[in-house]
Amino acid sequence: MHQTRSRATRRLVLFSVAVLALGSCTDFSSPPPSLGRVTVKVTAANETGVQGLPVDLLLPNKTTVWRAALTTTDGTAEFAEAEGGVIPQNYIVRLTFGGKAYVLAADDTNDKPVTAVIGATQIVTFRIVRVGGTTPGT
Repeated sequence: MHQTRSRATRRLVLFSVAVLALGSCTDFSSPPPSLGRVTVKVTAANETGVQGLPVDLLLPNKTTVWRAALTTTDGTAEFAEAEGGVIPQNYIVRLTFGGKAYVLAADDTNDKPVTAVIGATQIVTFRIVRVGGTTPGT
């Protein structure tokens, strides 16, 4: 009888621990940190952000667009912000000017590699100038 009571006590303890563990994991108000974040910052020569420029997050083959975004008033854009981020892996960030009269600054390049990491934000920056030499925002 002592072994039966002991087994029953162990089962009860294990069951209680399982209930407590499961009960504490019911807050799904924020996604688990299984995604990474990739943010783009586009600035003009005078360091002001440039709004309304399309940016693409490409797979490493440089032809498949994984996500697309548009820069906001401060010149930033985050890929898949509403979904909490992107799958951790390697990507290429490409600034596309969407027919606007901008080019990359002479010392900047396009198609920048970035690796999304779980729970971290990677920031990719671009510097641009307006075609004809005028600084955006002036």
